[in-house]
Amino acid sequence: MTHFYLRVAIFCLGLIIGLYLGCKSATNKAIKSSIDSHMIKHIPSYDNWSLKRGIQRKVLPWDALRYSNITFILEADVLFKEINVLCLIIVRNNKNVQAAENTWARGCNNIHYVETVSTDKKKLPGMRTKEHSSWILLCKAVEGDKMYTYHYLLYKLQIFTQGTLGNLPYESDVPDEHIWRTFLKERNIHDENITADQYYKVWTNLINDPTSFAAHMKKEIHSVDYS
Repeated sequence: MTHFYLRVAIFCLGLIIGLYLGCKSATNKAIKSSIDSHMIKHIPSYDNWSLKRGIQRKVLPWDALRYSNITFILEADVLFKEINVLCLIIVRNNKNVQAAENTWARGCNNIHYVETVSTDKKKLPGMRTKEHSSWILLCKAVEGDKMYTYHYLLYKLQIFTQGTLGNLPYESDVPDEHIWRTFLKERNIHDENITADQYYKVWTNLINDPTSFAAHMKKEIHSVDYS
């Protein structure tokens, strides 16, 4: 019975906090709207910090980043140089450490490791959690081998919601015939009289299953320089 009342109390507390934050957010929006109506420009601290450094921020589609032949400086690169990020990583095994160093931890300027087991084999103090809690599920989801796939989806995958520059024909003096013949030779296919279906199958064979895909991403990430 005690657990029931405790849950009710926690629920009510969360509800009150949610209502308070919601009212506060609505009040801030109303104040900002009122200020804007009086022609007083409100500049958030981050925007003010950017303006002082002469940084002009704008959202660009992948189509412009990839195919406009213009060099852009990404906001993430600027922040990496201007702001030092210290990452504390709880170490459970060396496999996860290596995976972290090769993926998301490359965004850290400094890394400190915290071992879960001390030198005298005594575990660090901690709180017991349920096996199906969100924290346990998160820990299981970020095992070493899976980090490479997550890193690819978050930082390497490019989603084009619109685009025209990428659809323009590539200006090259190399004839199309030379391109597809070279493609076949690189895959040890010397029969140039293949059918369209056979040529299509060669391309589909390049698509990896999830396990091979993760291994390929792991190999590729090792060769990427994030500096």
